[in-house]
Amino acid sequence: MTYKEPYTKVERETALRLYEEGWGYLAISQVIGCYPSTVKKWVDKAGLKKHPGPAYPKSFRDKVIDTYVSCKHLSLDRIAKDHKVSPTTLHRWLDEAGVPTRPNRPRVVDRDGILEELKKGSLTRSQIADKFKCSESWVYRVQRGE
Repeated sequence: MTYKEPYTKVERETALRLYEEGWGYLAISQVIGCYPSTVKKWVDKAGLKKHPGPAYPKSFRDKVIDTYVSCKHLSLDRIAKDHKVSPTTLHRWLDEAGVPTRPNRPRVVDRDGILEELKKGSLTRSQIADKFKCSESWVYRVQRGE
């Protein structure tokens, strides 16, 4: 019985192309579905020069930063986890892009104001959260009386 290579030629060529574009072993391995060490083996076997570039391409970093800016209800930690990067890395990307980070939690929640808006019924929880600069879960907690 002969040994069959578990990855196709197309997958290996894709990995090598991504590497040449500046992607790191980890990012490539997540796309291909293999271990980073497998990607390193392919790169070494192909004789490609090692690059000091970032582990993630600029387009990916920009996408993650855009998600942080546009999804105000998600925490930095949650966005980092969803995109499989460390919170420290995301924080560094935000600093490099000049994007200010949001505070972890509001210092003071205007419970009376939130209750008043809930009674009016003209705004959604998300809109109330935006108005009072808190999360939707805070609005829900106030609504439940916590």
